[in-house]
Amino acid sequence: QAAKDLQDVMESLIETKRRIISESEKLDDDIDSTSELIFAQNHG
Repeated sequence: QAAKDLQDVMESLIETKRRIISESEKLDDDIDSTSELIFAQNHG
């Protein structure tokens, strides 16, 4: 039973980590877009 519980915990940790990674990738995209806008304004 302990092994099953551990497996469940590991799966939810992995799920959480995936969610964090996909959120931070979206954030990176937003930051890139914003940087490009600022760069374009500064050099426009």
